[in-house]
Amino acid sequence: MRNSPAIAAVTEIQPGRYPQNDEIQLHRQVLKEFFQEWKIDPKAINGIFTAPTALLGEKRPEVAVHELLTEELGITPTVSES
Repeated sequence: MRNSPAIAAVTEIQPGRYPQNDEIQLHRQVLKEFFQEWKIDPKAINGIFTAPTALLGEKRPEVAVHELLTEELGITPTVSES
């Protein structure tokens, strides 16, 4: 991997309130828009970084969001973190 190039891409959804979606659904929406915007095969993704969910709410924080999303994408990235 030494001296290998890295291509980073970021996507965000339209700012606003989404009361119909929970935190995981919002992460999925970002992924959906990411793939529409960047036209990349999920298998080409070697790393994923995402925010934990429910940090400010009453529910227990979900800190393994990255594991859920990589599993749903069917990928095994070199690095992933929430």
